[in-house]
Amino acid sequence: MRYCIGQYIHFVSGRNYIVSLLSYIVPEWRNGRRRGFKIPRPLGVRVRVSPSAPYRTSLNIEDYNFELPDELIAKHPTKERSSSRLLVLSEPLQDKKFSDILDFFNSGDLLVINDTKVFNARLEATKSTGGKVEILIERKINENNVLALTKSNRPLKINERLKLNDSDNFADIISKDGYLSLLKFSENIDDIIKTSGSIPLPPYIDRKPEEIDSQRYQTVYANDKEMRSVAAPTAGLHFEQQLLDKIKSKGVNVVSITLDI
Repeated sequence: MRYCIGQYIHFVSGRNYIVSLLSYIVPEWRNGRRRGFKIPRPLGVRVRVSPSAPYRTSLNIEDYNFELPDELIAKHPTKERSSSRLLVLSEPLQDKKFSDILDFFNSGDLLVINDTKVFNARLEATKSTGGKVEILIERKINENNVLALTKSNRPLKINERLKLNDSDNFADIISKDGYLSLLKFSENIDDIIKTSGSIPLPPYIDRKPEEIDSQRYQTVYANDKEMRSVAAPTAGLHFEQQLLDKIKSKGVNVVSITLDI
């Protein structure tokens, strides 16, 4: 069996270990395809090796692949954010709960959190022929234009009009560039996603978005002014405000940055 450690947080302290957050365990990306969306290259993670990490002469992205049956992938969040599991890379490995992360902080440590917020980037639409289309907004260009991934039974054509479900609004396909399409919406895109959009759950959570997802697929420190991401910084989903307060009370410095995803 091969394993993948999804995300890392390295704490600036004197201790020589890296705490790894298994926030969501995802199956191996198959041939660079993400559930119907064509991706031009295999997806992976960028890993920056800390000076305190075990030395290796080479780092191959294939080392981070793993095999995991779909039935072992959680489809809903735990009742409490911090009750998720935490794997500590030490000798030997330690299997903990996320709330135990408090034990690995020292006074003077620095914790950097990403305060970006996810917007309702997923839309459902219908072609003039009646065919279903799924739209995942990747980037807002201006008030009406976006770059988006589209998923449909047959390839979409330039100048084709897509009618948004349960709405009078529509989007026209202006151009296509590889796996992305330039769409022009009939109304302000911010207004459309408020009324017709849904939270863009990761493809390995194979279900329709539910009301709880609008809260739990956001970090507790997500900034409303930074609502530009199409995916959550998943390692941070396990922090609760009470846990953050305890971390700060130990003399840990907590700073925010905004990295849109």
